[in-house]
Amino acid sequence: MNAGQLCTRGVDTICPGDSVLLAARRMDDHLVGSLVVVQGEKPVGILTDRDLAVRVVAKGKDPATTLVADVMTQPVVTIPSEASLLEVTRKMAQTPCRRLVVLDAQGRMVGVISLDDVWNHVAQVLWGCHGVLEAERPSALAK
Repeated sequence: MNAGQLCTRGVDTICPGDSVLLAARRMDDHLVGSLVVVQGEKPVGILTDRDLAVRVVAKGKDPATTLVADVMTQPVVTIPSEASLLEVTRKMAQTPCRRLVVLDAQGRMVGVISLDDVWNHVAQVLWGCHGVLEAERPSALAK
């Protein structure tokens, strides 16, 4: 499994010149906690619900007049689609960043891989191992 296979595709985006209010409404409408900020098709940042809470609400800024560019996290942290999950987790630990924009070989955005995506995959793998272990228990084999 690599980043391109595990990432969420069809990512919600917003432009740097859009208002934070529009961004918050888009997050609410799409039930997401982040938006990739794009200039044309190029990812230039990411805006998270935490960015909104810490950089807008806590600072008393007006969401209708505050621009995404003024509060987004930048530069956007990217990873190649063929990167292994080990590479993904290492990059997350080094940056530290819970979401990475996944790029194809031509540098185009494929999707976003989050720490939750990684944890969900690991949980599925471990649950599968659990089933194997249960099936091989002496008590199960005796039946």
